[in-house]
Amino acid sequence: RLPPPSGPSAAGAGMDAADVVFSVLAETAPGSEVRVVGSADGLGRWHPEGAVALRTEPDKYPRWSGAVRLPRGLGIEFKFIKVLPNK
Repeated sequence: RLPPPSGPSAAGAGMDAADVVFSVLAETAPGSEVRVVGSADGLGRWHPEGAVALRTEPDKYPRWSGAVRLPRGLGIEFKFIKVLPNK
């Protein structure tokens, strides 16, 4: 089960959009999270604070997954990042 898509919807801009699923195996320290950041508006335009947070479940760990709505036909670059908890 994936979380519902998040991020700005491109459909409102007159473009056809699709839900894109991101999934990665990543071991993390307690309290940390995994995010996907990239070149598209919906992926934060390379700004970690705008990245899409992925989710995991105890029976799925260390797999983190999530979905975001992005314009169809848009070439994107992305990477997964680990975000440490604020202390």
